[in-house]
Amino acid sequence: MTKYYDLGFAEVEILEDYFKSTIKEGFVQIPSRNKLLLELAAKHFNNKPFVYTSNNIITYSINPKIYH
Repeated sequence: MTKYYDLGFAEVEILEDYFKSTIKEGFVQIPSRNKLLLELAAKHFNNKPFVYTSNNIITYSINPKIYH
């Protein structure tokens, strides 16, 4: 079963062991938005191994503060 989320800044598809996010055009990926993606992954996978794919079909910016 596939679950779909529209977070405003990204669309997320979640399958049994697969997480795919597509950041929408014009958004800057900042720590608070990254935290939402991490929380969503934790909710669905809860310490189970899974694959994360970032579907980069458009250009978007990343605030380097998310890599700390």
